[in-house]
Amino acid sequence: MPVTGGYGSQGAPDFLVCLKGRFVGIETKAGKGKTTALQDLNLQKIHDAGGVALVVYEKDIESLERVLKLIKKDHE
Repeated sequence: MPVTGGYGSQGAPDFLVCLKGRFVGIETKAGKGKTTALQDLNLQKIHDAGGVALVVYEKDIESLERVLKLIKKDHE
């Protein structure tokens, strides 16, 4: 989890993960939370660079599990 506190990059996803050599940026949202324009831009940059970028809502944590399983399966 990147710490911004004046030293990190604003708009960076909540979790930055390297899984089986694949870069994954995960933005998490509670309730009806929405991403900011800066978060959207950073997620798009990750996607454009060949990484996996996703937004995970607390009510759909299973979507994260599905994506991580797909990444693992692709590298077996």
